[in-house]
Amino acid sequence: MGCGSSNGTIAPDVYKAVEAGDDVTIRNEMRKNPQQASVGLCPQSSEVAKGQDENGETLVHHAVLKEPGDANKCLEAVIGLPGVDINSKSRSGLTPLQLAVMQGKQGAVRVLVAAGAKRDTQTADGQTALHIAAARNQAACIQAFLDCGTPVNTVDKLGKTPLQTAAGMGHLQSVQVLITGKNNGINDEGYLSKNTALHEAAATGHEAVVDMLLKAGADVQAVNSSGQMPGDLAAEAGHVKVAQLLKTSHKEAGNGEVLQPVSGLTDATEGLQEADEAVRVRVQALMDATWKDATTRDRDFSRVHQFEVIQVLRNSNDDLWKEYIARREDISLHYVKELEDVKTVIPSWESGLEQPRMATVNEFFLFHGTKPTAVSNICKTGFNVDLSGSNKGTLYGPGIYCAESSAKADEYAQDDKDGIYRGLYAMLLCRVALGNPAINEEVTPDVEEIARLLEADDKHSVIGDREKIRGTYREFILRDARQVYPAYAVVYRRKAA
Repeated sequence: MGCGSSNGTIAPDVYKAVEAGDDVTIRNEMRKNPQQASVGLCPQSSEVAKGQDENGETLVHHAVLKEPGDANKCLEAVIGLPGVDINSKSRSGLTPLQLAVMQGKQGAVRVLVAAGAKRDTQTADGQTALHIAAARNQAACIQAFLDCGTPVNTVDKLGKTPLQTAAGMGHLQSVQVLITGKNNGINDEGYLSKNTALHEAAATGHEAVVDMLLKAGADVQAVNSSGQMPGDLAAEAGHVKVAQLLKTSHKEAGNGEVLQPVSGLTDATEGLQEADEAVRVRVQALMDATWKDATTRDRDFSRVHQFEVIQVLRNSNDDLWKEYIARREDISLHYVKELEDVKTVIPSWESGLEQPRMATVNEFFLFHGTKPTAVSNICKTGFNVDLSGSNKGTLYGPGIYCAESSAKADEYAQDDKDGIYRGLYAMLLCRVALGNPAINEEVTPDVEEIARLLEADDKHSVIGDREKIRGTYREFILRDARQVYPAYAVVYRRKAA
């Protein structure tokens, strides 16, 4: 990319530094010549504007395209340089912000919007960056826009809002995020057709989107410019199930069901109560299924035992549960990419759950190792993040450390030295709302960088993937105690492997 001339142009090293994720070199090069960021790569060509290459792309475009991974340090370094135009269009007509959306780089979207990038600039076909995100189902980018206060009811060249665009294309995740936005315009009409988002989804037969819009308060009786309601469009297009769904909602005056968090603890006795034998058998199966013969430093590289579940206690704590539900609902307002490979998701456990997991917030059951005498206090008052690491340390910084493997959680478990639980160990089986996790695959994690990631609204937990880099286990770390509900206490015995 670029000519690499040293006569008033940007040094090729700067472009290579972007591709290497080396923001230090960028800053050093720009200190030597602060004005070079606004100089064309090929100034001898009369067809290339100042500060652009032969494709009309600036250094900002290059940073959006080429900075590796999800990092944005180079982008931040580049947009802070004098003379940089963060709204410049390339020859293909795209601003850096629009390009970031097309690439699905929600971190770059946040950086550019915070730096003042214009959000209402339209492409040649009349789409704003938010419309591009809706059309491409880039829900994470939509969430980034919402977090930055971007209005969601702006219209494109055809008079459609992003919600209408996403609904018509059946992009469920994007619709879910957009309807959480302030002034979401769920019943706004398109300028030309007067179609609402519900009209658009009904006409294209996207049942799940129609159902979601109805529950969010979409008007089933809205009439478009042709005098048709959403149900009329669905029937006309032959979408029988959608038409029936809308017909039923019409009879109910368009009042969609609003999902409310269910406590699950009403009339339950507060505190720890012994679970029945069927639950003990299911927990045993879960511990067996997630057991792994991999030793680590945390168990001093000693052998991994097998586990025999002696007792399972169900925790009923209405206060902790309400806090957990409230936090889970907060997370549900954000885009979350669903995890599909968590090892505790096994049929024998899932089939017996009284309240199914909320997959849309990456809710899972995870283990947390402790000791029998500590169980009662945790189940009563919740986790204390300030005490994290008092047993085995904090490789990923402070937080509540959970595991998908019973063998990993056992590394943190301790036995009682006396009393009725003498010689027995304990772990908690917790409901955990991971939300959108920051994945860490570093041998030596950068704790400060992890903390910085968690300060953003779009990251809710950390997954330390040492299974990938060391062949051992993944750890799941949460810094908000409200995201972990201690559902069951498991008392067990270690046996010879």
